[in-house]
Amino acid sequence: MKNKEKEEIFLKETQTLFSLRSSYENARSEFLSELRRDSERSDGSSAQEARREVHQNDLREAERSAKSALDAQEQLVSKLTKDYVSR
Repeated sequence: MKNKEKEEIFLKETQTLFSLRSSYENARSEFLSELRRDSERSDGSSAQEARREVHQNDLREAERSAKSALDAQEQLVSKLTKDYVSR
């Protein structure tokens, strides 16, 4: 692979890393905000509590998924950095 191609891949994957980091921070913030709001609420009906639980689980899963994607991208960019520097 030519140096120009390596640079383009490195740039693209680094931009993806920044985007995934932002997505993770947003997902984490949204989840923590929901937990904070929930701690300040009074108990509701069984149906309300069930909906809150589902919503919190969805937010928790979104955060977990975003973190997993971020971790994978960090590993990829780390590998690309090592390859790029060692050329």
